[in-house]
Amino acid sequence: MLEVGEKIPDFEATTTQGDRIKYSDFVGKRNLVLFFYPKDDSPGCTREACYFRDTKDEFEKRNAVILGVSLDTETSHQRFQGKHNLNFLLISDKRKELSQMFGVLRLGGLLLLKRVTFIIDKDNIIRKVIRSETDMHTHVDTALETLDSLKD
Repeated sequence: MLEVGEKIPDFEATTTQGDRIKYSDFVGKRNLVLFFYPKDDSPGCTREACYFRDTKDEFEKRNAVILGVSLDTETSHQRFQGKHNLNFLLISDKRKELSQMFGVLRLGGLLLLKRVTFIIDKDNIIRKVIRSETDMHTHVDTALETLDSLKD
């Protein structure tokens, strides 16, 4: 798993709407909150995503972009995003490229991701890695605290 202090490699990914984004588009401009979650519309993942939704303005005040990642399909993401009015991009990592790069795949052959959030500053340094499978709010609360500690 990538750790605090490391730089992340550039990546391209497909968003909910089928658009391709490149991480390099954010470097030097915006902080990134990249949260990996196991499954669209599961109870814990829904709580976590909705808390990110409800606090999006706070992230924007801290010059941060929120991206959610799971192995679900674009169609599943579109339903999840629409059902819960999610106001940030979701990335479909069907090929597991991003989850392998960050080291968040579960062991034992399960086709799910660990619940991990990475806070990456605009200079491409990982500033915090948040790991909690059961406390969904800690991902958002700790991300905001970490962003507050960054110098702009």
